[in-house]
Amino acid sequence: MIKDMPQLSRMDMIILGAPTMTVKDAVDLLIAGGVGAMPVVDGHKIVGMFSERDLMVKVIGKGLALDEVHLEDVMTPNPISIRFDQSKDEAKELMKKHGFRHLPVVDGDKLIGVLSIRDFI
Repeated sequence: MIKDMPQLSRMDMIILGAPTMTVKDAVDLLIAGGVGAMPVVDGHKIVGMFSERDLMVKVIGKGLALDEVHLEDVMTPNPISIRFDQSKDEAKELMKKHGFRHLPVVDGDKLIGVLSIRDFI
């Protein structure tokens, strides 16, 4: 079960973004935390994911200013997630099927952690 994975990045260890946060502020947090993606939350509910790929394709690739664009404009909205009581194999399959490197883990609507492809190496 995912909830039993010791490497699951739990809420006290994850960097979170808010929909109104600027991309510049989000990138600063990603760099400081040494991570490549962050969940975007409204309260405890995940509303999107922002990744290095979103930065490259949706911001830099379009010539947008990092300090003028908000995460809600460039995040991947309503990301696919996995329930904490599902299996590790189901998580791996979801990540493989969709080409994800990060997968939010939820309990109902509440974000409780994030799995990274590195968690399976």
